[in-house]
Amino acid sequence: MLEERSQLREAVRKAYLTPEAACVNGLLKTASLSSTQLASIEKRTRVLIQKVRKAHASQVTLETFLAAYDLSTQEGIVLMCLAEALLRIPDAKTADDLIRDKLMNVDWLQKIGSGDSFLTNAPTWGLMLTGKTLK
Repeated sequence: MLEERSQLREAVRKAYLTPEAACVNGLLKTASLSSTQLASIEKRTRVLIQKVRKAHASQVTLETFLAAYDLSTQEGIVLMCLAEALLRIPDAKTADDLIRDKLMNVDWLQKIGSGDSFLTNAPTWGLMLTGKTLK
């Protein structure tokens, strides 16, 4: 056991400053798979992808909401700004002021109905009502 450890430590010492390309090329030579193994991996991968796609198609996901509010939209930028800033704001009053400032100046109504998902439209109604209430 000790000899195994010392051999391993010696191998690590030798490889410590070895250039990345040399390490990768050496590892690639030892990482070959047989055609049977590759076929098995491909088959398993196809099954997993089909399961994920099927599950994804049957569920409403956060991705739908994020797609509606991506960073190419004013609303998306406002939400990202809020998300990032609220993590760093130390007190409730400053957080409230920031929320008021950001949500009041966006026309959320234009986004209502832009998505066909409850996960997009319900939060949009909430943001719109919050903005109107703050005004």
